[in-house]
Amino acid sequence: MPTRLTLLNTMADREIAAAVLRCREWGLHWIDLKDGIWGEAILDLADADCARLAELLDRHEVGAYCLSSPLLGDPLEKGRAAFEQSVSAGVERALTVARRLRPRFIRLLAARARDCADGRPGRDVWRTQAPWLPGVYAEAARRIREAGFEATLENETRGCVLASVEDVEALFTELGETVPLSLTWDIQNLWQCGVFPSLDVYRRLQPRLAYVHLKGGRAVTPGGPLKWRSPLEQASWPVQAIVEAVIRDGVSPVLCLNPSHGEAPPEGDPPDGVARDLAFLRSLFEDIA
Repeated sequence: MPTRLTLLNTMADREIAAAVLRCREWGLHWIDLKDGIWGEAILDLADADCARLAELLDRHEVGAYCLSSPLLGDPLEKGRAAFEQSVSAGVERALTVARRLRPRFIRLLAARARDCADGRPGRDVWRTQAPWLPGVYAEAARRIREAGFEATLENETRGCVLASVEDVEALFTELGETVPLSLTWDIQNLWQCGVFPSLDVYRRLQPRLAYVHLKGGRAVTPGGPLKWRSPLEQASWPVQAIVEAVIRDGVSPVLCLNPSHGEAPPEGDPPDGVARDLAFLRSLFEDIA
C-alpha cells in the first residue's frame, strides 16, 4: 500500500465543503479535522452537523483520518480534577463525534506548564507537580480503544511536557507497553522546543510513533532554531531522509501536512504553498499518494 498524504481541513479551504472538494482535486483520500467546520471546532459540532459532515465526506469519498481535538492540552496548574473532567466529559464528546465520522485517530495534546515554558524539563515537571498525568492519559486512551478508535498524543510547542526526546521517552516508559496510546510527532513543534529534526531523533521516537506531522521551516544557521516559515522543499531540516525512513519503516501510513510556523521570510511567502508541498513530496517518493 502506498503511503497516503492528508492535511488539516483549513489548509485546503476555510469552508469545509470546499475543503473536501479540494482534497479530491489534489488526489487525497483522507482529511484531518480540527476546526473551522461551519464555524466550529471538531468537538463543538452539533450532532446534526456531525451527521451533515459525515454525509459530505461519504459523498466525496474522503475519509476522516484524525479528529485533532484539544483534549488534555491544558496547563497542569488547572489540577487533577480538571484533567479528569476532560477525560470523563471531553473524551465522551470525542467518541460521540467519532462514531459519526469513523476516524482512525482521536488526538490528545501534551499538557502545558509554566515551569516548562521557563525551560524546566517536562518530565521533571509532571513527576513533581502532576504524577497523576500518565494515569489520565492512560484512562483516556483506554476509553478510546474500547470504543474502537485509536488515541494518539501530539507534542506541542514551547511550554509543553513533551519538549524533548527524553520527555517523550520518560512519559511513554511510565505509561508502559500495555497502554494503547501512540505518539504523533509534530516535527516542527519539537524543533521549536529546541530539538532540531534528525534521523537520530526519529529513531528514538520511532518505537511509539504512529502519525507524523510535516511542516517546513528555515533556520538562519545549519542546525539552528526555527526562524522563518517555508514550504517543505526549502526546509532546513532533512525532509527527504526523515520521510524516507518513516515510509520505509511503515510507522505512519498517512503523513499529515501542517502549516509552517515561523516569521514571514524576507523574500515573502511563495505562492500555492499546500499544492507545492504535495507536489514536492510526490516528486521525491514514487510510493506516496
